[in-house]
Amino acid sequence: MAARLWTRGWDFFAPPEAVVYHLWSRAGRPWFRETRDP
Repeated sequence: MAARLWTRGWDFFAPPEAVVYHLWSRAGRPWFRETRDP
């Protein structure tokens, strides 16, 4: 698919570093159930 797009004029960009990430660990962060008002 990438080859078809490239031959049709699309350009692809891949940054050398990760620009978006997700923090999987919950260490030190409360759950939403613990922070809501009853």
